[in-house]
Amino acid sequence: MALDSRGLGRDYEILSTKFDIERTLLLQWARRTNLLRPDRGTDYDRRLNDPTTQSSVSSILCCIRLLLGDETSLSQRYGLEQCTDVLMTNHTSSVSGPLRDKFIREFKAFSQRVDQRNQKANWPTKFKWVIRDKKRFEGLVMEMAYFTTKLNETLPTTTEITSSLALTEGDLEGMPLNDLQLILEATTGQRVIGTQNAIDKICQEHILRKLWFRTMDDREQDLAPAHVKTLDWALEPPTDEFEWDNLAHWLQSGSGIYWISGKAGSGKSTLMKHLIHKLQTQNLLAAWASGPCTLASFFFWNLGTADQKTQEGLSKTLLYQVLSRNRDLINVAFPTMWKDILYTGHDVNPPSPSETKYAFKVLVENSAGVGKICFFIDGLDELSSPVGQFQIASPPSKTCQSFSCIT
Repeated sequence: MALDSRGLGRDYEILSTKFDIERTLLLQWARRTNLLRPDRGTDYDRRLNDPTTQSSVSSILCCIRLLLGDETSLSQRYGLEQCTDVLMTNHTSSVSGPLRDKFIREFKAFSQRVDQRNQKANWPTKFKWVIRDKKRFEGLVMEMAYFTTKLNETLPTTTEITSSLALTEGDLEGMPLNDLQLILEATTGQRVIGTQNAIDKICQEHILRKLWFRTMDDREQDLAPAHVKTLDWALEPPTDEFEWDNLAHWLQSGSGIYWISGKAGSGKSTLMKHLIHKLQTQNLLAAWASGPCTLASFFFWNLGTADQKTQEGLSKTLLYQVLSRNRDLINVAFPTMWKDILYTGHDVNPPSPSETKYAFKVLVENSAGVGKICFFIDGLDELSSPVGQFQIASPPSKTCQSFSCIT
């Protein structure tokens, strides 16, 4: 039975979703007990061998069959109207779809095993039902909830996750945002677990996609790796012959900006790539941070795309790398984009310059949770059309420092 509440308002969509949740819980119960798979030996729920349990389960399932199989009752008692219009579509959640399709396949196979004559049996025509009476349909939802609850009480789950039938994030995976919001509104008690988490995940992915661009790592990947041990001297103490500020010392206890300069083609970018991927760099930064440290990097390239040579590309890259590892901060860093996704259910525009500036401010203010960050920025002289003076703001305190190594 498929339900359609098109044009009847949000209340009807929520009510139809409640019914879909109960239907999914019923199918979930059938999957958990392997009721239709006795050919799998001991995989089915052995409690079904008990005569008393068999009788109870059989009675409940018969009641559900009578509840959903009596067309007259569905129409007169529960306010549904049958419709054979094949062009109609279901505008409510379809969380039960995959489970329903699997159940039908297994039920057909089960019937054929039990009685070979069923191989030629005609299956009932699928009808679509339209909700016409909200109050009476609520009664159908309540009765379905009663029977699914009784099934679980008769054969309670043995997992430690929940003591009752419930949908989890795995059941909700891949569902559209609008459907998840409907489920969240329709949820009562613990019938659905993790809906808000599923919604948050979709919003997080939307925003991260707007920060990501395809050529983000191209410049770094095009750089040939340094020859073995060629650049290891960079993390060693200065010598009497050549003097430089001790980079290793700066990485583990320094502050501010470490600037590497040199002639064009002297290997500054190769050095930067070498430092980023060197284990010793990670160890030195861990000592500075007194724990894990987030390392984010960007390589400017004046021959690349706009994102590869502008401050906008720099900002998006650094934010993408940091927020990918701190997803709980995405809604705080981009509150307007988050609301736009929730309210419209559609894709959103990339963040504006003011939004990216605010996002960096959020990272600084939440440093206790994010931890310390070190930015490696290469090729600053290849920044295209800078507006004013390019600056990296100094952190307000040592507890939220973000160091930057620039060439």
